[in-house]
Amino acid sequence: MKIHPIWFVCIITRACLAYVVYRFGYVNKQIRYGLTMLLMGMGVGFLFKGYYGSNNETQIAPVFWHDTRYIHGLLYILASFFLMNGNPINSSTLIITDIAFSIIYRVMTDQ
Repeated sequence: MKIHPIWFVCIITRACLAYVVYRFGYVNKQIRYGLTMLLMGMGVGFLFKGYYGSNNETQIAPVFWHDTRYIHGLLYILASFFLMNGNPINSSTLIITDIAFSIIYRVMTDQ
């Protein structure tokens, strides 16, 4: 399995996002609203690229995970809804679920 270093950056970034949502999701409405919009934007972006993109893309390295974009999108949109409704614990749990899914998918497909 050949893993590009950017993948580790992606995993670490999503883990940090899960922590920020968990830690700061209760602070005030403005922070919660900003994080909700970020999660919703990421989710819609995944769905958009899932519909309009393909495995023929190259993002530093060839894209192998095109088929999972819908799953990533759904998880991030659900996380944004949980956060919008004042539940950052479930929201961050969905982000961690997305990270676990990414790792499992990578191992299972040996890519």
